[in-house]
Amino acid sequence: MFWSTVHGAVSLNLENQAMDPAAKWDATRDVIDTLMEMIAATGRRHSSADS
Repeated sequence: MFWSTVHGAVSLNLENQAMDPAAKWDATRDVIDTLMEMIAATGRRHSSADS
């Protein structure tokens, strides 16, 4: 899931010709950061259920 999201975000970034290059990379980082937060939240919830 992680690789698919990163690949998709970067692919969309490269295809978007309308945005400023710096804004494209900022948007890509936002998508990846959001995914990492979701993974971290899921991991914490899963770990506390196991304890």
